[in-house]
Amino acid sequence: MKLFITPGSPYARMARIVVIEKGLEQRVEIVPAQTRITDSPYYRINPSGRVPYLVLDDGVGLEESALI
Repeated sequence: MKLFITPGSPYARMARIVVIEKGLEQRVEIVPAQTRITDSPYYRINPSGRVPYLVLDDGVGLEESALI
């Protein structure tokens, strides 16, 4: 799984904390996303540009931090 984050996002920080508390560091790759940049490759993954964004192993993406 890949968890897309930006360092300053409190919602992304909350998702990273859950990854650590649940011991999922080996299963979840933390990927810094470049948002607010024109033509950022991140917008091809998540057109809304919001973080955190979790891409499951089957390719399904989850956007809401409460859902993640």
